[in-house]
Amino acid sequence: MKLPSLGQVYSSYQNQKETVESEYNVLFRRNSEPLYHLLIRFILRLLAFSQLIIRLLLNGYRPKIRQSRDREQNIYWYAYYPLSGVSKLLASEAEIKQWLELTQEI
Repeated sequence: MKLPSLGQVYSSYQNQKETVESEYNVLFRRNSEPLYHLLIRFILRLLAFSQLIIRLLLNGYRPKIRQSRDREQNIYWYAYYPLSGVSKLLASEAEIKQWLELTQEI
């Protein structure tokens, strides 16, 4: 029976040590980002949420539809959905109905 050399034993030890350290980092150090990155991300999410609340309070949550005319006196509809912030220009009443059905699913 041939015994491994000291270099092989040390190399095997180093590999096991690196494996254990990497598994530890995966389990316990999920966020390797600096703390200020996490704080900035939290502040940005808080701002986005507050913008949504303000938009809902100012505009309500129901879709808004307005009829208008272009320069050639063609009728079109402007539709706005405050929850998502999406606005559309629609040409017919059928498109309005279809758009309203899609917004109700959101």
